[in-house]
Amino acid sequence: MILCTFDEIANYSCLNPRLATAAKWLLNEDLDQLSLGKTIIDGENIFAIKETLAGRKEEKANLEAHKKYIDIQICLKGVDNIKWKANSECSTVLQEYKEEQDIMFYVDRSVQKVQVYGDKAAIFFPEDAHAPLIADEKLTKLVIKVLVN
Repeated sequence: MILCTFDEIANYSCLNPRLATAAKWLLNEDLDQLSLGKTIIDGENIFAIKETLAGRKEEKANLEAHKKYIDIQICLKGVDNIKWKANSECSTVLQEYKEEQDIMFYVDRSVQKVQVYGDKAAIFFPEDAHAPLIADEKLTKLVIKVLVN
């Protein structure tokens, strides 16, 4: 997991070259004017999903993990408190991996929490289980999905 500013995302392109493309798009896009829903950046290699969702209590937020995509989580309105735990340390599966949605859920407790707001982004790799949307308010989120391979 990486917590950084939008300007710093491209610094991590050594981990996945598509991160540079995602960072360039992010810095050149007017995120407030971006429509809700899915925006294609580079086919199924990189796309963004913008949603306004109700926040939830921490105890209701289960850890999720992905295998095919890196998540760049951005909170455009509000403050998202995202729980984290190493995927390899998670042991209690709530929902088995669903390939079509690229997601699985755990019941495990997290070990860390980060706040994402303003020009901050949290980058979650397949090694990172995470539980977003922890807030007492509605959040407007942008999740940029970056294909791993």
